[in-house]
Amino acid sequence: MRKSAGVSRIPIRLGRSQYGEDVGFDLAADAAHIAMQGKTRSGKSQATYNVLAQAAANAAVRVVGSDPTHVLLEPFKHRGVSEPYVVSGLNAQATVDMLGWVKRESDRRIDQMWPLRTDKFSEFGASFPLILVVLEEFPGILEGAADEDAALGRKPAERLAPRISAYVRQIAAQSAKAGIRLLLLSQRAEASIIGGNARSNFGVKMTLRVDEPESVRMLHPSASPEDCALVETFKPGTCLFEKPGEGRQIMRCDFVGEYGRYARAIESSDLRFLATLQQDQAQREFFAEEFGVVDPS
Repeated sequence: MRKSAGVSRIPIRLGRSQYGEDVGFDLAADAAHIAMQGKTRSGKSQATYNVLAQAAANAAVRVVGSDPTHVLLEPFKHRGVSEPYVVSGLNAQATVDMLGWVKRESDRRIDQMWPLRTDKFSEFGASFPLILVVLEEFPGILEGAADEDAALGRKPAERLAPRISAYVRQIAAQSAKAGIRLLLLSQRAEASIIGGNARSNFGVKMTLRVDEPESVRMLHPSASPEDCALVETFKPGTCLFEKPGEGRQIMRCDFVGEYGRYARAIESSDLRFLATLQQDQAQREFFAEEFGVVDPS
């Protein structure tokens, strides 16, 4: 199988630093999972809307995930290009199915690396997208699954909460090289939801206002007591930010606007997304017909 050429950079602008410089990260080039934490009314929703609106507008990105709030990912269920692996509400089995599909896709891509003589995928397009797995309020996903396990009296081997945790650990550890990124969202980072080994795989870290110093240090282990105290005073939209190759900095996140504007941004991205998808498929079918060695599926 030959992978068609695509883009090697997928820049995401987040906002501006305290010195007025643009701040962001690259979904493709940084090859890192993303963890974001912030208490209610810290500006975390706005920061997430901003990331997802940019991702949705790029045909080289496929957004999947689980959203117990029925809010964040709901626009992706109502696009012209509907996404079957977006889970709305507390649905443990559907979340397991979604994560299972991500893990199988990761394994499939990793199996292709040796034939292609590569150790990672760094170019993405509509037919070979970077997959962004969004886990909204991840602690709530786990708690809901554990409550369901208890209510239904599932035996240990049948319980879904441990399967969700295991899939996330495996994807965090193995799937970045396969072009798969996790976006894990929580009100505060805890060891019970982001274990030490898994936590080390989250290279892009964003902490908006939280009240617990240990939560700051959970994502930013070298944060000083002064850093932790400062985070407690952050105004909405102010963020402690880290990414691979750069030190911690304080930034101000861009303001997207009210939820309706975010939802419309996801919906309005459909035409460009679909046009690019159709163009890419047409090109692949042409090359398959001309050269016979390219699988257009």
